[in-house]
Amino acid sequence: MNAEKMEIRWFKPMYRPYVHLYINGKDDYTAQMPQFANRTELLKENITRGIFPLMIHKVTAQDSGKYYCYVESTEHHGSTTVQLQVTAVGSLPVITSNTFTSNDTAFCGSCGWLPEPSLIWTDTQGNRVIPSMGNVYKDEKSFYCIFSIIFLPNASNITCTVSNSINQSKYDSRQIRGELQSSN
Repeated sequence: MNAEKMEIRWFKPMYRPYVHLYINGKDDYTAQMPQFANRTELLKENITRGIFPLMIHKVTAQDSGKYYCYVESTEHHGSTTVQLQVTAVGSLPVITSNTFTSNDTAFCGSCGWLPEPSLIWTDTQGNRVIPSMGNVYKDEKSFYCIFSIIFLPNASNITCTVSNSINQSKYDSRQIRGELQSSN
């Protein structure tokens, strides 16, 4: 079905203002949502075959969510929804240790994750080490940062693994006694 002469409206969550509007054979930006200004493009290479994807440039965490597409002409109309999940793998976790006091501790932190990550400590044998403290927060760009502190176990090697719900992960391992480090 040729969509060249149709109205194609992408919106979220309200019909107006819209994410992108194609009407009367051209793009119309007059009531576009401000956060999408200069970032959307309706790809028209296959519009005569009824294919017209929306491209969002410079995607941000706030772009996640449900998008609606409504198409209408004098003879036809239809709609569909698309769920966009923005993901990001954060920075390599970094372990730092304080072995100069009676309470030897290690700190691990990483930023830049989407969706929200979790952090797990393990010892030399792969056993979980319970953290004494930890926190997750969103930074100014709505990406997640996570950190945790442990009292050092008797084992000399510890690993801090940060991962999210879509099986993306990064880790840092450190040999505390002797300070030999390796990261991945």
